[in-house]
Amino acid sequence: MNTRHHIANSYRIVGLVVFFYMAVVFFSKLLHAADHVYTNIILPFKNWRGEPTAYLIIYFIGYFITWKNKYLGAVIIMIDCMIWWSINPSNVKFLLLFVVPPFVVGITTIMSWYYDRSLYSRKNII
Repeated sequence: MNTRHHIANSYRIVGLVVFFYMAVVFFSKLLHAADHVYTNIILPFKNWRGEPTAYLIIYFIGYFITWKNKYLGAVIIMIDCMIWWSINPSNVKFLLLFVVPPFVVGITTIMSWYYDRSLYSRKNII
């Protein structure tokens, strides 16, 4: 295996680590709020300020899409990060814990997509 193959698959390792980190946070929130489903899961889609549930759900959707379409999933993850950062830029602790890791997943997924695309185009030339 060459280095490009390792770089092309590194997004899966980084993505799984961040995915499990986000899942622990999300499901611990669900356990605390099991009896108030509407106010703790559906309502945050209407009010994003200070409530990360909608952000986490969109991250999960974007991450699952990366397994089928790397570029589209990475774009969804990165746009989700940028939207959250633009809505709530004053919460630095949340940005460092919940926005930077998924953004890194988006960047590594874009790199993987680029390397796969360049390897595929080189195979067709030779």
